[in-house]
Amino acid sequence: MLLTAFARRRARVAFLALLVFHLHLLCDLVGSRGPSPEDLWPIFYLGPFRKDPMWIWKGQWALDAWPNRLLSVALFCWTLWLGARLGHSVAGVFNRRADAVFTGVLRGWREGLARKMVSKDTRGG
Repeated sequence: MLLTAFARRRARVAFLALLVFHLHLLCDLVGSRGPSPEDLWPIFYLGPFRKDPMWIWKGQWALDAWPNRLLSVALFCWTLWLGARLGHSVAGVFNRRADAVFTGVLRGWREGLARKMVSKDTRGG
């Protein structure tokens, strides 16, 4: 509700907030187990108001398991790629000038990598 209070497109923001909330719960259900297989992380859907319904899955990954690490690295790289492509990033939430500098650096890295790939292709490998 807080997100929609400041939004221009309130219905869209409400839907996306609800979607992200449920995605977060799903990710907690799948990959938030403690270090031992018995240390499962239950999800209280209506918590902290009620304990029912409670979701738990015995196949949970440990929080530091390789799938969580791989997903974190992939999402971080995707965030950097989006920042370079779109010209703005999450840094803009805090400071627009810092965001411009940050995305400028990202775009410089992207262009440098593109030049290296082109020169590598023209040299034959």
